[in-house]
Amino acid sequence: MTVTFKGPERSFRQRGFTLIELLVVIAIIAILASLLLPAVSRAKSKGQEASCLNNLRQLQLAWAMYAGDHDNTMPENKMTGLGLLGCVSTTNSWRMPQPHLAVLKHVSNVLALRASAELALRNATAAADDVELMLKLENSIREEPFRGSLLTRYAIMANARQIIWEGLADRRWSDAQLMEFEPQLLARSLLRDVARSLRVEQSARNELFDQIHRQPAIVRDWQFGPGFWNGALPYYFWLMPRGWMYQEQVAYHSAFEKQIMAAMDSGQTGSSRG
Repeated sequence: MTVTFKGPERSFRQRGFTLIELLVVIAIIAILASLLLPAVSRAKSKGQEASCLNNLRQLQLAWAMYAGDHDNTMPENKMTGLGLLGCVSTTNSWRMPQPHLAVLKHVSNVLALRASAELALRNATAAADDVELMLKLENSIREEPFRGSLLTRYAIMANARQIIWEGLADRRWSDAQLMEFEPQLLARSLLRDVARSLRVEQSARNELFDQIHRQPAIVRDWQFGPGFWNGALPYYFWLMPRGWMYQEQVAYHSAFEKQIMAAMDSGQTGSSRG
């Protein structure tokens, strides 16, 4: 006699993900990414900030040591390797360290404080000498067309004008001293110097556009700020049609000439007539 045991029949059917389950998983991954990316971006920016500060410190120390070893002479800003924005250059770059500007501004502040004290002590001759020295410091960087140099000149001139006004208010200056100040102040055309600095800025922006045309991939390393969309913006610039960047370049120069430089020209005409 043969006994056969039969168990319950089971059927196995392979089952995959449904569309709803797949969308739920994608939504969870997107939420986690949105939570993690800002923290990663902040950590990356902090690391870059520390690295940049260290590089700037080393650069300024190198410039100061060079000037100390070469009779206060600044080194030439000539490059034989990577130049402006990564391109090869053997000429002077418009983007150059200017450690002397901070020194000039600090000396001007000290002279202004001393001149103010000298006026209070009725020593107008010493105060006039300090004003003359401030004007000479401002004139020493007059030929530098950079924006930082122009702003430093403004700061030095503000200190000099402040001392002159204090002397006028307290009737400390003699007629001879005022006659010495007048031609030096009239000879300075800050509006004309602003136009020259703006032209340098325009040339710098044009060089940036040219660099993007030659190497479109450089925009991938740009930083527009924290957040997911700011991080994705460089890739948008990288993938967009090249013609758009040429249109941006044309629009930039057109707006620069019609709005900024036109206003500068009208201001210079008005000042010359006055």
